[in-house]
Amino acid sequence: MALSLIEGLNTENTLKLIEKFETADNVLNQNSYSLSEALECKLETADYLVSQFESALKNAEKEFYYTTNSDIKVIFIKEKEYPERLYYCSNAPKIIYVKGDTNLNSAKIVSIVGTRKATDHGKRLCTKFIEDLANFDKNIVIVSGLAFGIDITAHKAALETGLPTIGVMAGGFNHFYPALHLPYARKMVASNGSVITEQVSDVVPLPFTFVNRNRIIAGLADATVVVESSVSGGSLITAKMAISYGREVYAFPGRVGERLSEGCNNFIKYNKAGLIENADDFIYFMGWNANGKGKDIAMDYLNMDSNEKEIYEIIEKEKTIHHDSIILKFSNPAILDSILLEMELKGIVERLPGNFFSLI
Repeated sequence: MALSLIEGLNTENTLKLIEKFETADNVLNQNSYSLSEALECKLETADYLVSQFESALKNAEKEFYYTTNSDIKVIFIKEKEYPERLYYCSNAPKIIYVKGDTNLNSAKIVSIVGTRKATDHGKRLCTKFIEDLANFDKNIVIVSGLAFGIDITAHKAALETGLPTIGVMAGGFNHFYPALHLPYARKMVASNGSVITEQVSDVVPLPFTFVNRNRIIAGLADATVVVESSVSGGSLITAKMAISYGREVYAFPGRVGERLSEGCNNFIKYNKAGLIENADDFIYFMGWNANGKGKDIAMDYLNMDSNEKEIYEIIEKEKTIHHDSIILKFSNPAILDSILLEMELKGIVERLPGNFFSLI
């Protein structure tokens, strides 16, 4: 927690220091010279980082008591509970604070975003989309930002249809925004959902923290769906971030000339987003149709060679796993891609958006 509070120490360098010095405690006992050497930075930069160590520890201790007394989980980027999809984003937060028990590595996670000034038509589209997703698979997790308009419509629809839903906050838990949506956040936590932030409890939501929040919304999910947006809408920032992470982006088209349709229409027009009209379109484009057909791959297990069995067991254990994680666990990474392709062709594994894999 203290490492996450040090200004100027990004996620990449935090991980570099943990790798070199093994623990956060060891990192915080380094002097400027060893830190400068480890990070290959100027001594002045290292001095600035070291100067924050004492205050960061004090603030972390204060936050530790707050989170413990508030039943809030603190998940560091190196921990197993940390969302794997988010981990592979270039600017992933060093730490996240989570209230609730949602599996952040669920097999299917969808982010839904849109304008705060949603029309009745947009709200109906969003609600119907989520209702149909729930009819397809009750385990799909819906992510959004707890804001007015499309965000809260998505959360409400998920609650009503029994889908777990995650709300990502821009500020800390002491500054829930907007306060009007706090009752829904409490329902989400009580219904297998969660509320997440990367900010410590006393951080007030500001414009830049909303942008930071958007990258988490995009990074948590397999795909981002935009329901309504103007050309300068904040939801398009989320969509652009999803594209930068190699995730799928889809948008509902709108009537030509309507301001809240321009953002979606432009994304579709310039091939930044796939056009969808309903949940069936989305499910088809995501390649989720084949899931749940009941193929018993275990019956073919005895016919697999040793490499296929090893990969099968890695994926089976994790349910959904990123390609890079398989490389770390597999004994012969040089041949991994060719074996994965063969297993795809045999109908044993399925490649999911974002380079994740699961068993069919």
